[in-house]
Amino acid sequence: MNITQDGITYKVQDNVLKGWIGQSPFQRPKLENGAIVEGWTVEDAANLEAITQRNLIITNIKVDEDAGISLSLDIKVSVNENKDDGSISNSEYKKLKKDLKETLGYLKDGDWDNAKTEVDLLSSNNESIQAIYTELENKIGAYLLNTPLV
Repeated sequence: MNITQDGITYKVQDNVLKGWIGQSPFQRPKLENGAIVEGWTVEDAANLEAITQRNLIITNIKVDEDAGISLSLDIKVSVNENKDDGSISNSEYKKLKKDLKETLGYLKDGDWDNAKTEVDLLSSNNESIQAIYTELENKIGAYLLNTPLV
C-alpha cells in the first residue's frame, strides 16, 4: 500500500514503512495511526552528536598519524642522504637509526607529544646528526603549535 502525504509517496507493507519516493520532510519518518510522522527522538539527536564527536576524533587521529608518517619518511630520507654523501659513517648511521626508532615510532602512531619528549633527549657531536635532530625537533614543535611544517 502507498500513502501520499505532502506530495511524497510512502510505501507501507504490513503496517511498516518500507520507503518513500522524493525528499521526505522528516529526519526519520515513521507510520503512526495511518499517517507518516516524525520518528526522530531526543535520544537520536544525542546519539548523532556522540557519533559526530567520535568521527571528529577519528579524523584528528588520522591527520596526526598521516603527518607523523610523512615526517618520519622525510627524516629517514635525510638520514640515508647523510650516509650516502659521507656526512655520517656506517656505524653512526646504525646508531642514528636506533636512536631515532622510538621518536619515529611515536610519530607514525600520531603521538606527537611523546615524539617531542623523545627527540628533546637526543644530541650528537656530529654536526650532520645534530642537524637532523634539530630539524626533527623544530618540525615536531611546529606541529604541536599547529603551524605548518615548512
